[in-house]
Amino acid sequence: LTQVKVARQMERRFVEITTGETITTAEYDDLADEERVRWRPVEVPKRYRRVRRRWRLKSLTPAGPAADGERGFLVFANDAPLLAAQLARALNPTDDSWPPGQPRPLP
Repeated sequence: LTQVKVARQMERRFVEITTGETITTAEYDDLADEERVRWRPVEVPKRYRRVRRRWRLKSLTPAGPAADGERGFLVFANDAPLLAAQLARALNPTDDSWPPGQPRPLP
């Protein structure tokens, strides 16, 4: 068993595209319409709680080894898209995944 922090309550904030600065919803409401274009909404944790988690790997072939002697397995990840991106970068390290000088989209 592992104790982890989990978000209990989420809060909506706004992030400025180029600098990454964050503001609250009240501050966003005070902005003029032409200024609001630069801000994107994101959900951030406001309160946390501690929970106990049990992690197990389960076989895809529970009855025994497959015919060719290999067994499959499942991987449980807290952030599957991030894991997939890291695996893709590891398999193809020379690939430039983002053009230089272009702003990256917010999460």
